[in-house]
Amino acid sequence: MDTSIRIFQPILTPPERIWRACVEPELISCWQADEAFGSVEPGGKVVLRWPALDAAVELNVIEVLRHDRVVVESGRSRVEFLLMPDGFAVTHDGLEYGDEADGVASSWRLSLALLAHYLERHWGRRRRVTWFVHSLPTSAETTHVYFSDAAGLGTWLATRGEIGPRGSEFTLRAAWGETISGRVLSHTPGRDVLLTWEEDGSSTLALRTLPSPRNPERRLLAVVWSRFGGVEAPDARRSGLAAAVGRLARVLERVPTA
Repeated sequence: MDTSIRIFQPILTPPERIWRACVEPELISCWQADEAFGSVEPGGKVVLRWPALDAAVELNVIEVLRHDRVVVESGRSRVEFLLMPDGFAVTHDGLEYGDEADGVASSWRLSLALLAHYLERHWGRRRRVTWFVHSLPTSAETTHVYFSDAAGLGTWLATRGEIGPRGSEFTLRAAWGETISGRVLSHTPGRDVLLTWEEDGSSTLALRTLPSPRNPERRLLAVVWSRFGGVEAPDARRSGLAAAVGRLARVLERVPTA
């Protein structure tokens, strides 16, 4: 059975910026994919790539109505981007009912929250992405406990603190001694979380699980660190995050899936 999802994201920025982020590949790579190439015009094609996952998708551009909407297709999947007076909406049709639709909806919430953060806080800056990925026999629901609950976070990332609902503020004491504080930009229960990291130049941390492309009985644990501008990340911060994600992977290897 096919299903459709619709996600709306308020964005406090000039509409021209939102439009450019929909049609310019170098800006699409600031929120929708890690890399984007092609031409967003009727009959054109756009390729979205995630090199860390060795994944890519080619989109056929069906319709472009300036400052109004863009429609793209890939196989049986159809996506409409719609500019609205107070924000931006995505409608995604042609999905399988159930886990696929739930996962895609969570991914869109995260991507649109990242778009709003980029447009409102980092416009004009380059996005630099670092992925920490492990393939595990886990589930989205099981892993989410370790993304949000104080006891779960304490096993890998933070010695104190928890993650609340979307829009809430948080403060974590990272396992390597730093503070990670900011706002929860996106939080889908049982799925994915997107946080700002104010001490790191208002970068973002996405805590996610994704389907494994090679083994349907496993999922990818992914922590995605997006930094904006030209300043390199401190080595201690990078190694601290890598070690933390490695600890979580070892914990999840031993935990029965939900």
